[in-house]
Amino acid sequence: MICVGYSRVDFTPDFSVPLAGYGNTHKRMSQGWYNRIYATGIAITDSAGQTLLLLGTDQIRCVQAWTNAARERITKATGIPGTHIMLAAIHSHSAPDIGAGIKEDHPYYEQYLNALTQAAVEAMADRAEATLSLGRTTVPKMCFVRHYRMKDGGVVGDNFGNPTGREFAGHTMDADEEMQLIRFDRVGKKPVLMINWQAHPTVGSTSATESGRILRPFLGSDYIGACRDRVEAESDCLFVFFQGAAGNLNSRSRMVEETPTDNVHEYGQQLAGFVLDALGSMQPAQAGELVTRRHIYEGELDHTEDHLLEQAKEIRKIWADTNNSALCAEAGEKYGIHSTYHAGAIMARAAAGTTFEMELNAIGLGDISFITAPYEMFCNSAQAVKANTPYPMTFVLSCANSGAAYIASTEAFDHGCYEVDNRKFVRGTAEKAVSHFLEMLKDLKK
Repeated sequence: MICVGYSRVDFTPDFSVPLAGYGNTHKRMSQGWYNRIYATGIAITDSAGQTLLLLGTDQIRCVQAWTNAARERITKATGIPGTHIMLAAIHSHSAPDIGAGIKEDHPYYEQYLNALTQAAVEAMADRAEATLSLGRTTVPKMCFVRHYRMKDGGVVGDNFGNPTGREFAGHTMDADEEMQLIRFDRVGKKPVLMINWQAHPTVGSTSATESGRILRPFLGSDYIGACRDRVEAESDCLFVFFQGAAGNLNSRSRMVEETPTDNVHEYGQQLAGFVLDALGSMQPAQAGELVTRRHIYEGELDHTEDHLLEQAKEIRKIWADTNNSALCAEAGEKYGIHSTYHAGAIMARAAAGTTFEMELNAIGLGDISFITAPYEMFCNSAQAVKANTPYPMTFVLSCANSGAAYIASTEAFDHGCYEVDNRKFVRGTAEKAVSHFLEMLKDLKK
């Protein structure tokens, strides 16, 4: 028998903060919120008394230094070791810009740490005996690989739009349309429902609310908040969302006929419909002893573009002066620098060392397991893990514990894309990380 506790703590700032996403965070300040943002705590204790704390955060990323500080406070407050405390961000582009626009001297830092600590303490206090069940469903045409093959044979990335006169032929690969669900049915308390789904939460950054207000300047948890609200209104479950491998998956498509909606509330409600339908077909599963493995992976940093450092600085100067993406792309074209993002990544890599540490975790609990990826994983990498895991179900938690940006698959390196431009690591790193995850999962089963 396991015990499961749940908590939800509001950490929406009541003051204006820099917003994350889109490279202009220093100039995009929040003007209120369109839905509240939360830290959600799940405490799972096995029959031997070992506890796992999973903390879902309505943020764009996790930051290793912030995670370390949170773990230290939570351990002091609960006694749970840091190796059993995992943070996973939903990757909303309407969230505070922690770690970049917001540093440790910002007032939001303490609010963030206090909320996570409170969520952990309350989840521990809320524990009750529970059984678990598992579910899967296919969610068609709500996530899209954001790289497109053109009829002329080229490849276009979603972030750069569609050049005039070129026609789409299709996507470069199939999206991962699988949604995974775990429900903990608790004695005397509401069930806890965990959702694992993958699509960039960027609908709310550009769409309007029902009242017509443009959401881009406002804080929120994007479609995830709307999904949560409908699921909790139409079921007896408490809801927590864990972002899957959304590194190359958008919630909207450039092929307009594919996209079901560009409204954040409608998208979340539609996604909730699939969740609610799946609840009726979930199957009982076994909970077992909590087992964990951690691997510190020394990823090799890519320095192949260091020779473009001065040119990259030139592009970033244009960005700082004008905040104009088109001017940056035009100025960078002669150097092969595709955007201000690309220029910034070149500068960051040139200033870095030869390797970068990434914390990879694998956690087993009977029939279920979790992996935590401290980066934006590509969907085909997650599919490789899910297809080869020795567990009946493995949740892929991306943007977890730290923020190592994108790790593009080799296939993406072959045709080039925004994520490759913004890489930290050399070609092949994604596949090596998948191998490490599978080795850890198999080791858990020994």
